[in-house]
Amino acid sequence: MKFAREFKAALKSGDFPEEWCQAAIPYPTLKKCLNKIRAEFQEMGLDADTLRQLLAAQAVSDRGDQIPLAKYKFDVSDSAVHTHFTIFVDLEDGVVVDASLSPASRAFIEKQANIRRSSLASGQQADGVTADAPVPDMIDDVSDEEDESATPSSLSSPPGERVHHIAARTHHKSFQRVEVSLTADSEFFDLIYRDMAELERIGQAEQVAITAEVVALGQEVSAVAQPERKKRVWFGGGSDSKSGTHSSAVAHHKYASDLSRWRELFELYLDAQVFFSTRERDHGKARTSAQASKQLDWFQDQVKKRGLLQHFLLPESMAAYQHFLLLNKRLYLNLRFRELNQTAQAKILKKFDKVTALGVSTTFPDALSRRHRDLLVEGMARDVCARIAENVISVVPRLEDYTCPVCLSLAWLPVRLQCRHVFCVRCVIKMQRENQKFCPMCRGEVVMQADLDNLDEDLEKFLKLYFRQEAKEKQKANEIERGIELFGEGYKPSNCVLM
Repeated sequence: MKFAREFKAALKSGDFPEEWCQAAIPYPTLKKCLNKIRAEFQEMGLDADTLRQLLAAQAVSDRGDQIPLAKYKFDVSDSAVHTHFTIFVDLEDGVVVDASLSPASRAFIEKQANIRRSSLASGQQADGVTADAPVPDMIDDVSDEEDESATPSSLSSPPGERVHHIAARTHHKSFQRVEVSLTADSEFFDLIYRDMAELERIGQAEQVAITAEVVALGQEVSAVAQPERKKRVWFGGGSDSKSGTHSSAVAHHKYASDLSRWRELFELYLDAQVFFSTRERDHGKARTSAQASKQLDWFQDQVKKRGLLQHFLLPESMAAYQHFLLLNKRLYLNLRFRELNQTAQAKILKKFDKVTALGVSTTFPDALSRRHRDLLVEGMARDVCARIAENVISVVPRLEDYTCPVCLSLAWLPVRLQCRHVFCVRCVIKMQRENQKFCPMCRGEVVMQADLDNLDEDLEKFLKLYFRQEAKEKQKANEIERGIELFGEGYKPSNCVLM
């Protein structure tokens, strides 16, 4: 009961939409189904220990292949889950594996054999037992007069499956695989399946909505993070010439842009690694919701400490930032909701295994994933984060994407070698002076062929536009370095003074 209360409390306090809460895994209802399942198995004389022994026991084919004495499997369709519990019975004495089963297991198999023998004698189908040949999963009676040319693959599929005792025997007997009818477990798994399908529908709708928001946010950020442009901005105080009254602010036309603020903000966001870790030891591992919440808090704290919001020049930037935070929170809520439901599913399946020992905690999720790979939309966080990087963060060019691989600063003036790698002009000149013929990136013999024609003028304009301050600093550094080359280490730049 502890987890049921925690699950309910987490849904109630998690800021989830009501539609989500209604679609969450019905944990209390599933627990009630477990009582029906326990009762159904007990009526057949099957407790957890007996089921565990039956599933572990093996019959042996004429060719020496081991075949499970009992099998429990799922048939997942587009709309439902069907379960099949099948066993091999010996129609002669009801025992398949001599001296290896407990009295309870032997009693169950003998009971099923008696039911089947009575069914065959009367020519009718026994309730709860299926073994007719037309049914694909069933196996007819098998005797040692059957065709010995059957291939090994026929041992695991009907008809013609042949098994004999594991214990040493010198003759073969007639066996039949019988399906034991179960109803309570079908109700249990149908309930989970229908609920998972609804969660899938909600997840897919969320992914579409969030993707649309990402595109809209990208347009917002693009509008406020353009290179400096003429913008009507309010400053200081003044008087209204028409009314003669003093106003608290007046409008001036001034070049204004929040490009640098957004660049720093996105660098912090990438450093936060909110939903995925890029550390080598984690191999791009996805964050848990608790980790994502912690990293998102760290990001907001760093933005506050650096005063980035106070330094925004445009009011639209604050609105775009709030939209960006809401988008991340929405993605976090989807992650948290998926985790809660996965935990609820895992716990209820473990309880099922505790009651039945059928091992469904691994086999059922595997069966679902083979049929429906997008249940709970597991890839949502990865897909949305990729779209944020493509549609939002890429709107603000990052310095590290335009650095020279040699000096690790802005590639100013940019020289594009024949191999298409870009370096700053100073580094190319140095490589040529030192007779370094090969590109440091690809080892292509292209350095000595570079000349003024290799200057990338379009990229130069782009860098000057989007990295104005960095371009000025790199240009100044180049001038100082050139001065030292000409005049020695004591060279110091100075401004010209006209007398």
